[in-house]
Amino acid sequence: MGKENKPRRMFTIQRGKYEILESIYEGMAARSYKARDPKLDRLVLLKILHSNLSSDIQWVKRFEREAMIQAKLRHPNIVMIYEMGKGKNFYIASEYIQGITLKELITKQGFLEFKTLSPIILQIIAALRYAHKKGIVHRDLKPANILITEKNKVKLTDFGLAFVKDCGSITQEGFVLGTPAYMSPEQARGKKVDFRSDIFSLGVTIYEALSGKNPFKGNTNADSISRILHLKLEKLDKVVPDIPVQISDTVAKMLVKDPEKRLSKLNEVESVFANSAGVKPRHREISLKYALLFIPIIILFIFLYDTRVNIQNKESVVKSVVDSMSSAITVIDTLNPVGTTLSIAKKESKPEYVKPEPGYVEVKLMVSPWANVFIDGDSIGTTPLGQEIKLKKGKHCIVLKNPYFPAIVEDIVIMNNCSLTYNFNKRYALLDIEVTPWGIIYIDGELVDTTPLKRPIPVTLGEHTIRIEHSSLDERVEMITTDSIKLYQLTFDLEDE
Repeated sequence: MGKENKPRRMFTIQRGKYEILESIYEGMAARSYKARDPKLDRLVLLKILHSNLSSDIQWVKRFEREAMIQAKLRHPNIVMIYEMGKGKNFYIASEYIQGITLKELITKQGFLEFKTLSPIILQIIAALRYAHKKGIVHRDLKPANILITEKNKVKLTDFGLAFVKDCGSITQEGFVLGTPAYMSPEQARGKKVDFRSDIFSLGVTIYEALSGKNPFKGNTNADSISRILHLKLEKLDKVVPDIPVQISDTVAKMLVKDPEKRLSKLNEVESVFANSAGVKPRHREISLKYALLFIPIIILFIFLYDTRVNIQNKESVVKSVVDSMSSAITVIDTLNPVGTTLSIAKKESKPEYVKPEPGYVEVKLMVSPWANVFIDGDSIGTTPLGQEIKLKKGKHCIVLKNPYFPAIVEDIVIMNNCSLTYNFNKRYALLDIEVTPWGIIYIDGELVDTTPLKRPIPVTLGEHTIRIEHSSLDERVEMITTDSIKLYQLTFDLEDE
């Protein structure tokens, strides 16, 4: 007799039913499920408050507050709330993300390469900047709350501990709430926090992702808090070989314990991550200093002998000097870690040209402003690459990704050495959209942003459907044709009937 199919559980609410498919996670206050909304035929994440807490006014207020805060945040990199209500228990229904958390990705791979982490961090920065402008501090930023979709779209979730400026807090000063190994020192002390607390937590997240280990995680919560408050952290470039020094320096600034001295601008973090991929780590200063000391001595030595020795002796002296210099550099190089060699010849002259293997060509790729480069599905790095790309002759698919523009995808045939130049700014029309009083912008069915816009929205040339939504006003739908690469200024007044 065949195994009987277990009927799916139905969670009943006042406005219909959710079909629970599987349990995902159980926390202290609620259990989260993967569920389906049969009415709209879509998957949702259903977070249900534990039944024993449904009669606790403080927990209910905290649950409602989480939903209200996240409902205010309409951003492509923040999980969207659909609704909150009460059936048998209080629940929150939100966007279901098919993918994995950053924590799971780190655990799976051990650590992340910089070129893999960079686009993830850039999207998290976009989400945090938006939340901070709304006066919201996440307060529980960590890899487990960063979701990555199957298409590498990043979503920030879980605003249950968020602090909102000019709004009542769920904690009192002196009371610690959060994940100890990721919280800022001021949060660990139970002090009031601002956006700089999220920057510290982002620094911990970056450190863990690149090194594979959270340096503040102890055996107990008390141990973790003690390490947050007192541990003098080793710089990232001392732990991870070949990490761009700009990244190491920036993370160190993010992890300064005093918030008044901590890096306070996400734009600086964004700029470094956008431009540092492919940058070689800084050579040890001791190597360069010792090597440079030999140069004036050698030059002086040669000139002193120039008029005193015959040509044969002079050649002998020069040979001895060169041999001595090579020996000195060999000794100096032993002071450097693996991969940080120093050569005077490399500093004084161009590297020797190596002819490509038969059947291969060299491609110089230039992208403005910058892009993550993928060729035939393989990640190549982030521009500027610093060197030519060696490819087999023939057809290749080039994909250029920048989080602020639609991706550039091109199939090209390459038979000879060549240079390829791309400029995102010269490929797309820009939409500058103003909405009164405000609105959530969808373009061609995709959620794009919420007004007021931080920057114009790039779109391909052609026809586009623009939909503007508002929580209490009728939506507006317009068609627009972008026929040239220029700035299109659009104004919508949702209050005008």
